[in-house]
Amino acid sequence: MECGTHWLALAAALDRGERGPVAEVVAEALAAGATPEQLARRCWSWALDRGGLETRGARWSHALLALAAASAIDSRLGPELGEAAIVNAIDFLSCARPSRVGGQEVPADRWQDPSSWCASLRRDAMAQADGQLVDLLGRPDSGDELATAWFQAGSMTSSGWGHRAIGARSFWAVADAALASREPLLRAGLRLWLPFEATRGLQPALQRWAASGLSAPLVGDGSPGWRPVLGSGRLEPVCGDPAEAALLSQAILEGRGDQAFLQALLAGTPPPVLAAAACTAACRVFVARPGLRQVHGVTFSRAILDVVQVMGVDVRAPLWLAQDFVAESWSMALRSGRVRHSGQALGQTSPPPTTVESRASAIRAACRVEATAAFGHTLKLCETCLDLECSLPKGLSGWAVAALVAAEPTWPRGQRPWLATRRTEDQGSSSSLPHV
Repeated sequence: MECGTHWLALAAALDRGERGPVAEVVAEALAAGATPEQLARRCWSWALDRGGLETRGARWSHALLALAAASAIDSRLGPELGEAAIVNAIDFLSCARPSRVGGQEVPADRWQDPSSWCASLRRDAMAQADGQLVDLLGRPDSGDELATAWFQAGSMTSSGWGHRAIGARSFWAVADAALASREPLLRAGLRLWLPFEATRGLQPALQRWAASGLSAPLVGDGSPGWRPVLGSGRLEPVCGDPAEAALLSQAILEGRGDQAFLQALLAGTPPPVLAAAACTAACRVFVARPGLRQVHGVTFSRAILDVVQVMGVDVRAPLWLAQDFVAESWSMALRSGRVRHSGQALGQTSPPPTTVESRASAIRAACRVEATAAFGHTLKLCETCLDLECSLPKGLSGWAVAALVAAEPTWPRGQRPWLATRRTEDQGSSSSLPHV
């Protein structure tokens, strides 16, 4: 079967929503030499067209985020594990559908500035916000202003278990990786943010911070042009004192994150150090209680770590949201009654020991087990932990590995899509051998 035929067959199988035929086509395409990146690009094209740029719907949005995570794993780890990750992400996509089919027509509106765009999103004025976004995307010199506006808007709330910021990071990274055209991707990502739901406690907290000396927007000193990317985009860990990040992470778990973050910002601590503290605390919480809310604590705090490194973003709200979300994840873990030794977990500030073998086993499992059964969180957590392993300060990155290892026993056991792919590839290899 030629490549063009493979792509037509894949789109037709996805349209029917039949997992078996989708898996068969994907396996045949890989056996014929297709790469995970090519498969991802075809799936993004199908998804944006099939949903009319719509991303809402719990299963649908998670399938798209899993597809982004699988591409990041492929970029970071190479085709062997990348194939398994993409196969499982496509299997999940095959049984997902948007909650409604949107329209791709472009509303007429003019871009003004990031603050007015954020105001439109808060009012759920989607047509206005969509038109303004398209107008800005059409300007040749819009890069920095667009990035600032995008990540500021994506971090205005943590409601919906942090998916606004998680989606903002994922859709931007997919666009930068050229897996689909930037305009439809970002327009689709915008729809994931609506309807807007404010996070309770954010505005009173920002008022307290303002009364204490943080009244003006606090813009981080991010590297010019820095953007989150798929895969191994970070060149070095977050700069700053690891001991300070560890102390801030401890403050979050002890319920003192609000005041500790305020004092750190007033003292001039770089925003990425505070975000890294939230990521560290999130990994610690997950190790103590590997639950679904705690997964989102890790993925949301990682998204905020990226947000505060984009030049021009006011970091006050994102940082408060990060520490608050992780603190609430810890409170929920304690209320669940499944943290057996909470005092011990709270007192363990150094990462627990892990082995090279346990890390490798967790990565293989995350890529090979059925993403559908876990709503794609196997892929998303794996990709996030691999990123945090590279980005957290020295001495704290072990928490990301520990979180990944702690997750493996909680994941589904089935590996049907990946095993089906292996069988097809093995059959193809056998049929190509000369007969004796």
